[in-house]
Amino acid sequence: MNSLSLLRSSSRVLLGSFRNAGAESIIAPVVSRRHKGYYKSSVEGPAEQYTEVEKSYVEWKFVEKLLPPKLVPETPSDPGVVYPSGWKTPNPEEYSKLPYYIRRTKNGMLPVYYRSFNRGMFQTTRVRYVEGNVWILEKELGQYLKKNFPKQPIITHANEVGRYVQVRGDHEPMIKQWLLDKGF
Repeated sequence: MNSLSLLRSSSRVLLGSFRNAGAESIIAPVVSRRHKGYYKSSVEGPAEQYTEVEKSYVEWKFVEKLLPPKLVPETPSDPGVVYPSGWKTPNPEEYSKLPYYIRRTKNGMLPVYYRSFNRGMFQTTRVRYVEGNVWILEKELGQYLKKNFPKQPIITHANEVGRYVQVRGDHEPMIKQWLLDKGF
């Protein structure tokens, strides 16, 4: 006789002995069943017991600090001011003379992005949100990078419909500094 059938027979004997004894003297044991399900569980009470909500306005000021702002704050209007973090406000007097304009992102940052493909073998830097003459921006940016990297071939690509200029290689910090010097 294997252990499972022995366990079954012994539980029958135990339950039978409890049934034969007086019900008033011995309480029958609770047999636990596995996989009863969540809703049939006797451990949980009714749903109304756990769904009480308390409104407290005293601590709301601490909750408001954690919530994200509904709108992105306006950028400061002081042209050309450099803040301690290194962020510089755009200067319309300088970039208004140029035939192109590079709009900043909604957070006030320059839209210059670095991307790498094929495990770092192919690297590009992209300047986005270009308005105006994209071709002149591509030409000036290529000349600036060729002046700073004379031995390295600089390959640029302008996409007029996509409003971006792409440069092969990791030139993000140099392009950002060049755009800041131009007043963007």
